[in-house]
Amino acid sequence: MTQTAGKMTDSTEIIYWMQHPLSLIVTDKGFKVRHSEGREVYSDNNRGACFIVDEKGQLAEDGIADPALGRLSLELLDVTEKLRLDWVAMQALSH
Repeated sequence: MTQTAGKMTDSTEIIYWMQHPLSLIVTDKGFKVRHSEGREVYSDNNRGACFIVDEKGQLAEDGIADPALGRLSLELLDVTEKLRLDWVAMQALSH
């Protein structure tokens, strides 16, 4: 999406969402990530690595899962995605 008067771009929405407290998720091993959209998350440290959560809840970077990072509940990701979509809709109404 391109930027038009009063509207944020998709990438801007994602950046703002990732700064929102509800985007923070912690794996079962204590690894903190920020939900981006869908099943995409980013590490919440300076590394900033992007992960895709697979069907087992494992965090995979470049297609390789790292069991040391722990797992995320797919249900939690679904709820977080719903929160993100609701947040995006509220942002659209306020602009």
